[in-house]
Amino acid sequence: MAVLSGGEKSRLALARLLLEHANALILDEPTNHLDMDARDALCAALADYEGTLVFVSHDRAFINALCTRVLEVTPGPHGARVRSFPGDFDAYARALEREAETLEPAIPPAARVRRGSPDADERRARERALRQLRARNQELEAAIERAEARRAEIDRECAQPETARDGARMRELTRERRELETSLAETWAAWEQASAELDAAAAEPECASGA
Repeated sequence: MAVLSGGEKSRLALARLLLEHANALILDEPTNHLDMDARDALCAALADYEGTLVFVSHDRAFINALCTRVLEVTPGPHGARVRSFPGDFDAYARALEREAETLEPAIPPAARVRRGSPDADERRARERALRQLRARNQELEAAIERAEARRAEIDRECAQPETARDGARMRELTRERRELETSLAETWAAWEQASAELDAAAAEPECASGA
């Protein structure tokens, strides 16, 4: 175990879980530090799993491949509110859109925020900040995917006999992989910070408007 990388340790832990035949699995970001091939293999293994699966993930494709119900947890002053939505993440997003369309006309005109008012300006600033945080989060996720894909390519090339016989090429690939690992660790840390900032910003209460 001491010589394994973080991704290899994660894969080993997941393999042990699946082999224990437990009737429920709780996973926190199971695709972290996995390359695309390993992510696909994990997804296939979990799709065949017959027990109850509860997981938290930022990977939308992974969620859509496995999810049959989304639990929305919203923090509040009197405790968290939990709502349940059937289907995958795309179905959840559509449900929120329908909900927003239904609620918007029901707001009395007198209660709506007047354009140009301090409350409206604050709300627009908050929405702009949220868009920027989401864009930053998506950029980091894309960078992680590119780096993990390149790492997988390097591993496949290193496994080729002709590459193993080429000392110069092996040294070049080893150096590049080491640099990728360092870059990935930094990008993951940046993504975690950006995700925390996004969660905190999204949890801020909306501006209350006067009648």
